[in-house]
Amino acid sequence: MTPGEKIEAYAATADELCARIEEFVAHGNQGLKQSGYKLTSRDHVMIGLILKIDSSFRAFLVDARAQRVESLHHLKTMVEAFIYLHVVSKDRSDLTAEGLLCKVYQEKEKFYRLNPTDDFDGGLLRLAHKTLAELTRTEGTVSLGDVGPEARKHSPELGQWYEQVYRSACEPAHVTDLLEFMEPFRFKTDPEIIIGNVTSAAFRVATATDQGLQLMFNLATFAGDNVLKIRLDVDDLWQRAIAIRREPTRSGG
Repeated sequence: MTPGEKIEAYAATADELCARIEEFVAHGNQGLKQSGYKLTSRDHVMIGLILKIDSSFRAFLVDARAQRVESLHHLKTMVEAFIYLHVVSKDRSDLTAEGLLCKVYQEKEKFYRLNPTDDFDGGLLRLAHKTLAELTRTEGTVSLGDVGPEARKHSPELGQWYEQVYRSACEPAHVTDLLEFMEPFRFKTDPEIIIGNVTSAAFRVATATDQGLQLMFNLATFAGDNVLKIRLDVDDLWQRAIAIRREPTRSGG
């Protein structure tokens, strides 16, 4: 299969996964209403992170189908939220979840402090987020660090997600892939500047689509075990994704 064919095969599998997730959430909502269960702060944060991952994955698929290396920006977001999701879930209390909320409020306060023209008169939004951070920071609240240290502290498996997937996805989000944009004309006797994707984009996006699908399969299991308490059957889709991965990749569009 060419990289483009792999991307489309993965994306078709992802479309089916997304449809099943929508049915899964509908059943979950019904179950929550019938049970009368009251969501905790920990539940709120975990569900918010899951929804963020799902939204980023759907945006990722749009860019991946266009073979844009910038699709990896969305994968970076997915992995970061995935890591914090597992960090929060490891603590059965609300303390780590509230620690993440505090971190979010602090970042928002910092934004409005550094960009006062985006705030209301009197710095209302900055003050609101500063107050929310202080109210959330109760006795015992767990302070959370950056995503890399938190992943390594959690487990070797989560640390591997950070080192292998997050770091790779970070390259197009920063300037680490600068050399790939220079490669087509650098050191050429008759250089030609061409606007568009880097030459390696299709291969990188195919790999990223595989990684994004792996994350979503893991997320489906996690959500069933830890949030909605019902199983989302994706075994057939998982096997399909494995079969696609095993297909040799050849050059081509």
